[in-house]
Formats: sequence, structure tokens, C-alpha cells
Amino acid sequence: FFFSSRRRHTRFRNVTGVQTCALPICSLVQSLIHFLRSLFKADKVKLNKLLTYVSISPLQKDYFRKTSVEINRMELIPNFIDDIEFSPQNHNGKWLFVGRIDRSKGILQLIANFPHDKHLDIYGSGPLQEQLIREVKSMNNINYLGYLDNEVLKELLPKYQGIFIPSLWIEGLPTIFLESLALGVPVISIQGNSMEYYISKYDCGYLLKRLTLDEIYEGISVIENRRKEFQEKGRCDYEENFTETRWIESVSELFEKINL
Repeated sequence: FFFSSRRRHTRFRNVTGVQTCALPICSLVQSLIHFLRSLFKADKVKLNKLLTYVSISPLQKDYFRKTSVEINRMELIPNFIDDIEFSPQNHNGKWLFVGRIDRSKGILQLIANFPHDKHLDIYGSGPLQEQLIREVKSMNNINYLGYLDNEVLKELLPKYQGIFIPSLWIEGLPTIFLESLALGVPVISIQGNSMEYYISKYDCGYLLKRLTLDEIYEGISVIENRRKEFQEKGRCDYEENFTETRWIESVSELFEKINL
């Protein structure tokens, strides 16, 4: 087997991989595809011995399909998280961002265009942390609160109106996205990353076209008016795709398919 993405084992600190995203996504993707094609051709004998390639998101699968990987040898098996009790709560009216503080996460564009009459709490750390602190210092409606333990995060998430995960990079599937679905927390993301497929299919959140003030306002308004509906649909998305049971079923089906 060849799994097309590594699972990250830390949420905020010492994260390996892409640090910034200065180039347009399309350029980065084209470079990645060119690199993979060269790699696959150079190691063709070894790769031909692999029975199946496993991708963790539909978008990732599509990009790998554009290399020399045969589509009939690609399987989609998303990551899973342990179940979290779904208990919808009254929200505090605030919005949330949780993630690494770098350009690829869209955090700088988010704070630059966030509505002044809405409140945003930010948790995380990263290379642009000091810049973020300076920029939000004069913003009364945006609070940077530093690193947050995962167990505490799970308790706080349901208390928020919703969460922004505006990743500009393709991503695998961020753990915070799966946790938000499991807890019924509506997600606002942006078109072009791996979350788009699930948000569109299950109508469990809102997709921005761009990180502009008007787009963000529209997304917030939609969530505020349909929050209960998004909570239930997000939980449905989690139960159908991201539970441990579903992951085991998918892997077992794959083993049977290739007679292991």
C-alpha cells in the first residue's frame, strides 16, 4: 500500500511539511504533479508492485490521478477520529479559528477582512504568531488566545457560533474539521481545499469564494440563520465518513478486494 498523505501528530507546534504558501495554489499543485510524475517514472518498477494507492480526500485523489497513478488503483479512505458526544449547546455568539498561524491557513486574510461587529477568538501557534499578535492588538473584536490543549478544545468548540477553517492549501482533512463535524459545530471554509467536497455534499457549512469582507459577512449570516440545520448535517457527515467503525469497514473492504 501507498498512503498518499502522512497524518500530523501535533496540532500547532513543530509541524512538518509546508510552512508557507506564497505561490498560488495552482502553481504549487502543478509543481507537485510534475515532481510526482518524475518520481513515479524514476521508480516505476517499485511502484508497479503496489496493489493500491489510498487517498484521504476526494480532492487529493483527483490530484494524484493526474500523475501516472491509474484511477482504478486509487481508493478513498479518509482519516477517522474517536467519537465525541454530540450535545448541541447554546452558543456564546462568538466565532472561532483553531490552527497553525501561517499564511497557508488563511488567518491573515481572515483577520484583515473580519467584520467589526462580530467577535473572533483565535487559538494556535506558528511562524506568523508575532505578526498576528501585533495586528490584532488594536482590534477590539478579535482575541488571540495562544495554544489550546486538545481536550479543552473539545469542551469549548460547541460553545461557539461556528468555526472558520479557511485553508488556502489543499490540505488532507484537518483534524479540527472532523472534530467540528462530530460536535455539530458549523464550518466556514473556502473553495479549493479538501473540505469543499464534504461541505458541498452534506450542506454542513458555508464555502467562501474569497476571503473578503462581503463573503465573510454572507457566510456568517447563512450560518446564523440555519445553525441548527448545519449542526445536524455536520454530525451526519461525521457518522457516515469519519468514525473508527467506518474506517475499519473501508480498510476491510479494500483487503477483500485485493485478496489480502
